[in-house]
Amino acid sequence: MEGPASRRPLNRRQGGAATLLTTVVLLAAASLVTLFTARSVVTQQQMARDHYRSMQALEAAEAGLQYGLAYLRSGGPDQVDNASGSAGADGEPDQLRGRQDDGTTFEVNLDQEGEEITLSTEGASLDAGVRRTMLSKVRLLRPLQRAPRQPLLAKGDVDLGGNGTITNGHTIGTIRCGGAASLGGSGGTRIASGEGGLLPSSGRGRLGVDVVAGDPHLATASGEMLFRHYFGADKEVVRTRAPLEATATAELQGQTDKLLWVNGDLELSANSRLGCSLAPPEPCLVAAADPVILVVDGNLTASGTVDIYGVVFITGDWEVQGNFSIQGAVIVAGSVGGSGNLEVVFEPTLVAPEAFSPLPAALTGTWRDW
Repeated sequence: MEGPASRRPLNRRQGGAATLLTTVVLLAAASLVTLFTARSVVTQQQMARDHYRSMQALEAAEAGLQYGLAYLRSGGPDQVDNASGSAGADGEPDQLRGRQDDGTTFEVNLDQEGEEITLSTEGASLDAGVRRTMLSKVRLLRPLQRAPRQPLLAKGDVDLGGNGTITNGHTIGTIRCGGAASLGGSGGTRIASGEGGLLPSSGRGRLGVDVVAGDPHLATASGEMLFRHYFGADKEVVRTRAPLEATATAELQGQTDKLLWVNGDLELSANSRLGCSLAPPEPCLVAAADPVILVVDGNLTASGTVDIYGVVFITGDWEVQGNFSIQGAVIVAGSVGGSGNLEVVFEPTLVAPEAFSPLPAALTGTWRDW
């Protein structure tokens, strides 16, 4: 009969086997955890790289979309010959390509149907391994929706001195304002005679039928309402469509057939001509003019010799100094004053909406990213 002492070696062997099995299991589990962790790290790194490349492609596609919109604003969808790449329309929308500073690239396709253009852009990552596409639709709209009907319209007062003239050879209206009107100096207004000529009407100390002062509709309208009446949209919306946003006279000099936007007060203190490709002192006939729309989102002061062909809209006040000539019309959401030599000649062909090239306006709900 075996006693307790004879079973001890067996117990020790069983205990050692259990310890070894436990150790093996723990080592296997640790190996699996290490392998899983390493694999997770590799997967996360790969996901991070893929996400980075995807964002590169997405940003390139977004840059292509903005480039396409800017291109349309600069002159429409057909500006070059696609076969040769030289300037000049070929009857087909242009194919656009570009490269960003980080090396990523994009391609832009313009598909036009009537007044609607579809912009589809494809952006590529730096290694060209990932591509993203964006799509947006725009409609070509005339920047000016309603034509002015008189040379000078102001919401506030009109108080002009000097020896300038305001002329309307097509109808009898010259000045319409919501406040008081006063003409001083040797200047005045001229209207159509009915026989193809011009007749003097208003002047110093007298206001004729061509001047309408105290218009209650103008007096009570807000500047925003006045802007929307002519442009068909709020200022911030129209501002995004402008091909050029300027801050100084030099940026405006020589501009033609554009919606020009000035954010803030503007002082035209140098000799300037806008809306005609002929440089001063070469005379510019109305038939040769390529009119502009100048929006000054602030006050306008002019002290140089300024010639503008087209429409001027001023959200603030207009102080007239120097020699200021406008062939077209002026709309002022504030008041008009000064003693300069002002000449405003109403020209219907230079203020009609059809006189200005259409600009792209984004269509709400058409943006796609996939």
